[in-house]
Amino acid sequence: MTGSWVPMTYGQLSLLRSEQTLRPEARGMVQILHLWQLPSTTIDHVNLALTTLARRHEALRTIFDLDNALPQQLVRESEPVRAGIIETNARSWPEATEAARHLAAEPFDLQSHPGWSCAVLRDQSGSLNYLAVALHHMVADQWSQELLKEQFLELLTSGPPEAAPDTLQPRELALLQRSSAWHGRRSGAVTYWEQVMDTLPPPEGPTRPALGVVADRISATLSYPELRANINEVARLTASSPQSVVVALLLVVMSRVPIPQSEPLMLMTANRFDKRWRGIVTTMNQVVPMPRFDHPADETFSGYVQRVHWAGQRALRHGSYDVDAIADLTRKRRGHEFASSNIINYVAPDADTEFRPGATSPIVPEDVGVQPAAWQVGLTMDVRVHGRNQLAIDFRVMTDHIGPASLRAIVAWLDRQLHTLADSGAERPMSSLLEEANW
Repeated sequence: MTGSWVPMTYGQLSLLRSEQTLRPEARGMVQILHLWQLPSTTIDHVNLALTTLARRHEALRTIFDLDNALPQQLVRESEPVRAGIIETNARSWPEATEAARHLAAEPFDLQSHPGWSCAVLRDQSGSLNYLAVALHHMVADQWSQELLKEQFLELLTSGPPEAAPDTLQPRELALLQRSSAWHGRRSGAVTYWEQVMDTLPPPEGPTRPALGVVADRISATLSYPELRANINEVARLTASSPQSVVVALLLVVMSRVPIPQSEPLMLMTANRFDKRWRGIVTTMNQVVPMPRFDHPADETFSGYVQRVHWAGQRALRHGSYDVDAIADLTRKRRGHEFASSNIINYVAPDADTEFRPGATSPIVPEDVGVQPAAWQVGLTMDVRVHGRNQLAIDFRVMTDHIGPASLRAIVAWLDRQLHTLADSGAERPMSSLLEEANW
């Protein structure tokens, strides 16, 4: 071992507490399978690059004590990494994914082994086509996953650098977050949560049903070539950001659906605003609440988005916090357990696109699909905005609050508003958006 046990980072602790709300059969399944296409290489070069990566990033060598009241982490000594080998003639992405699916099928035992594994896909000619990497979210959030891929391919093609880069580690972040230097941030986060709670109506009942008593989940996706351009245009017209435009429209949706208004919309944040932490491999994702918004009928959409934008900027400043402290605060102030029931995760990278007025996007009713009973207990509405080229907005909602017909209407309304605002301007009164929000 390279040191002593230290507490989890705030991001790791939030993920653990979230994972503990999963249905029992799904715990330990917060993990992702990646396929990294390989250039012409050998297994020895792959293993050398992986060994260098694991030496550089302690998250790839960390185990956890999850039974402690204050969960902890411990970094193991660096050892050579040996990728497994999957013999397959799979060439296409779907075929390769299927061939490697078993890597992410079994839960990682984070208390005994670091939460990742990998294997190369080798065909009968001996060529290595892909590296399959299974990662538990405790090891790496999406930001870190992209960092690992970029660095692995660089190591594979250029070889290990003469001097290892100066990389900050999760245990350093964990100790800093609990130090006196972080006192202002900790107290500021608690104050922010208190202020948001003051804007919410009293709780309307239990925020999380008993395990196993979970409604089905339905899903729908809004995606078409001009979607990103429409959102970017509305952001330009309102002098805000694409994220703020989507959040503003979702806040209108939430005010018009039969979900408890005492449960705020949560923004997922990567917490990488401080450039010191942009090179760290860990999970830093946490959710932070937006205050409740009123919708004056005579206010313009542009003015409304500006309010949402600056409220969102303030929320994100407090995106790194001790989730156990906030859970205690929630029990004292609200009388129930901490829950993140409505989440928007905006992970689409910014990209310039050409706005073309009048573009259309058909809404197909069959786009609303029924999924199995949700693993995540109490998650009412989950919205994810993603896509490097063509943008997509994915909705997943619980059927005890929103049915298929309502979800179709919500997606159609969102599409219609984006087109109208982009084509005709953002000075529309909020009354016109609210009048059309019927589902």
